[in-house]
Order: sequence, then C-alpha cells, then structure tokens
Amino acid sequence: MKKAAAGPPHIPDLEFIRVLSTSGGYGDVYLYREVPLERDVAVKVLREGTLDAAARQRFQTEATTMARLHHPNVVAIHAVGTTRDDLAYIVMAYCPDQTLAERATGRGLSLAQVLTAGVEIGGALHSAHLAGIIHRDVKPANILTLPWGASGLTDFGVATHLVVDPDADDDDVGVSIPWSPPEMLFTATRGSVATDVYSLAATVWHLLVGRSPFELPGGDNSRLAVMSRIRDSPPPPTGRADVPSSLERVLARGLAKNPAQRYASAEAFARALGVVEEEARLPRSRLVVTTHQDRSPALSGPAPGESGEIAKTRIRALGPDRGRGPVVGATARPEPASGSTSLQHSRPLGADGPGRTVDGSSLRRRSQDLESPAPSVPQPSRAQPDRVEARQGSGRRSALLVACAVGVLAAAGAYLTWHRGDEASHPAPTVSDTVTPGLGNDAGALPPGTVEIEGKRDGNQLAFTWDYAGLLETDTYRWRTDDGRDGVTDEPRLDLTATGRVCLEVLVVRESGASTQAYSSPRCTD
Repeated sequence: MKKAAAGPPHIPDLEFIRVLSTSGGYGDVYLYREVPLERDVAVKVLREGTLDAAARQRFQTEATTMARLHHPNVVAIHAVGTTRDDLAYIVMAYCPDQTLAERATGRGLSLAQVLTAGVEIGGALHSAHLAGIIHRDVKPANILTLPWGASGLTDFGVATHLVVDPDADDDDVGVSIPWSPPEMLFTATRGSVATDVYSLAATVWHLLVGRSPFELPGGDNSRLAVMSRIRDSPPPPTGRADVPSSLERVLARGLAKNPAQRYASAEAFARALGVVEEEARLPRSRLVVTTHQDRSPALSGPAPGESGEIAKTRIRALGPDRGRGPVVGATARPEPASGSTSLQHSRPLGADGPGRTVDGSSLRRRSQDLESPAPSVPQPSRAQPDRVEARQGSGRRSALLVACAVGVLAAAGAYLTWHRGDEASHPAPTVSDTVTPGLGNDAGALPPGTVEIEGKRDGNQLAFTWDYAGLLETDTYRWRTDDGRDGVTDEPRLDLTATGRVCLEVLVVRESGASTQAYSSPRCTD
C-alpha cells in the first residue's frame, strides 16, 4: 500500500514552490527553486519505508550512473542526496510541458512525431544498456517533453543493472502492465535488453493509437485481462490509415512474445524506425548513442591530464547498416578529476569504440549484430584512438576530405541540439565523425524465389508452411487469407482456426524493408 506523502522536505539551497505529482509508485515529485543558480528543478523524494537501506543505496548508485550517461534524451539528473529525515531524493531538470502519455491521450500523435520520439528514446535506451542499465519501466508517462521539444526518458527508479546480485530482493519492484512483455509478467526475470525493446515498441504503438496495444476500448481492461492478452494475443495492428505496412512489421517484431525474435537492441529498433521515416519521405531523426567508458587502472592508467573516464557520443546514420565510411579519429577532451559533486563530461563525437560483454568476451561491432537474436549486452572497455587508414589516389583522398567535412557539420549540428540549456557547465566536444549509410544485411543475397505453400487440416485447425529459394533467417512474412484475415509472422509457418475452406497468400519481406513484388499464389485447404 502506498504511503501518503509526508510533504516537501527541507533541502539545502532549494526553495519549495509546489507539488508536481504524488501518484508515482515510489516517490513524490515537487517543484523547487535552486536558489544559487536561480533555476527551477524537479525533485523526486522517495517515500518513507518505500526502500530499505540496501535498495536505497542501489537507487542512489543508479542515479549517479544515469547522471554520468548525460544523454541528450535522458532527463538530466543534477544531484542526489538524503534529507535530514533520511529520505533519498533526486534533483532533476524541470520539464513543464506534457508527458507523451498526456499528449497522445485518446488521439495519438502524428506519424512524424512518433517516429522521432521512438528514435530518440531508442538511442537513450541503448546508451543505458551500454552502461549496463536496464530501465524496466519504459512507457509514455515516463517520457517527458524537454524544453527544446525533444523527448526525454526519465524515472529510472525501478532500473536494474545487467550484472546483478543474485541474492538481491526484487519482490517490491513493480512493473507497468500495459507496456510490459509476457516474461516480465509471468516469470521471475529482472528485465533484459529484450524487455526494454518490447516496452519501447509498446510505447511507440501507444503514441500512434492513444492507448496501449492490449487495452480494448470499452472492453475488460482489468489487470488480469490485459495480462492474459499480452501473453496470448498476437500483436494488433494500429489500424491507422497513415501507418505504413513497414511500420506495422517493425512493431509486430518489437512486440514478439519470444524475446529472441525481437530486435537485438534498442538501437536496432530505432534504425528500423529510421527506415520507415525514409520510406515515408519524412525528415530523418538523429539517433544519438553515448557510451561512458571506465579505464581500468590495472590495465592502463589515464593519459597525462586526463581523468580515468571518457564519455563518447556517436551520431549514427539511421536505417540498416551499410558498412562504414571513412572515420576520423575521436579524441576526448581531458575531464576534471572526480571528487566534486558537480560532474562535468565532455562528449566528443566519434566512431564505434571497442566493447566488451558483461562476461568479458569481446564485442564485435558488425551490422549483423544489430538484428541478431539473443544479444550479448556490451559493457564498454577502455577507449582507444580510432585510426584512419591511408588511402591511395587523389580521387579517394578527395572523397575522404568531403566525408570529413560532412562529418564535422553533422557533429556540430548534433552538438548544438545536445548542448542547449547546458552551456554553462560543459565544454564543447572537439571531434568529427563520418558514418556512411548503405544497404541492409540482405545486401547481395539472392532474391526470394517462388513461395511454395503447403497446408494441412486437423479438424478446425489449419497448419500452413512455406519454402522458397534464397530464404534468410532475418526474413519476415506478411500473410492474408480470402476470408479477410491478415498479419505478420517471423516464421515460415502459420496456424489458423477455421471451419471452412481457407486460402492463404504470403509476401516475403527482407530485413532492409525490401519485399517481393506480389503475394504468392494462394494455397487453399478445404
């Protein structure tokens, strides 16, 4: 049972203004005035008795980690502390505009707005995952509108580390049912990259429609009913006329019941949204991925004048990976030594650095990894300078110079967006980065051959399977029947229920979004 708010606590240098929210599951949010800096801040105070001492310590460690991430689409955390009454609190940036849940209520947002929000939050989530943090409560109400109009992910209060204490008691951590995947509701999982990807897909669906995917207007939306539909019902289409079929496929994959069938990372999901933007001729949203890398003193100490930590920001081309273009070396600015309560991090724009999985194995940064099932979660390792290989021929040198110039302009534009509202405390990054977009993972593969469908009936149960030359594991399939049913599946099989004759047609869709030009010939089962 949620305890009543005890009222705004006294916090040094902060002057209480008003209550913002007392409806959160773990704490109350107040608006304060930060007197020394003359700025408004939101302060979340955990309720008395909500968390034990160990959990409170983990929460403060989590908040500190999120502050170090410093992603442009994560609501900034300014400070954490404990009041005189031993209540933990977090001081955050104040975002007075509506949450995305409020903006989308009952009507949904425009297609362009939804795709932009999905790309932005996908980058924020992937950055958190790279730091070893799972959010576990991604939903429209936890996405704020930042002062400059971008989306900002907040409320990491139920977040957890990817590497966790197996003896930790997590029974008191709740989930938001309408946006949670089946495994979060019916198993003992503490969350994973795959659970966050599902919740992000459910959030994008919600922003398009104005409600969560498995809530029924006028229907039974009790907790048990919604949980049952999440477990048993296929992902529903949005029903919006302006939503392209490619986006319906992306959402269906993100909402797959099997975690291994979802996108391998939040970044891969965001890239898929970028492909939809391109197909719809919409402005391309910018995908920002930040990594916070700790140098191990046992391996290599900081260079002279540097701290032991380097924050890197990579601006990534959206859409399927098409191989990398020339990359200009990224050099981080020296950071102040840690020890003060004010964290300052330069965020240079650079190419992919080396990564390490949580079990210590090396992480290969390949385009194929973005869409592969059962992903390993990278834990960044020591940053190393990127190298640029010498190129022969004046034409190639000219191309490299042009690419470098484009990279500088892209980095500058991204930095200005990120830097807005934060100029006073952070130095400008000094770096350029060029990423060249290209074809998807199915580039060079044989096109799908003729789809041959087989069908069998057992009473009212129909089982269809199909095969074709050039089959790829990443292929998905749109299907339709002569009785008006249709959908998307990741497997070359489909089970249906019908009392009479049913004819099935199948369309093969490549990972890059390309598809065969027409549905297959129908296969009918009497």
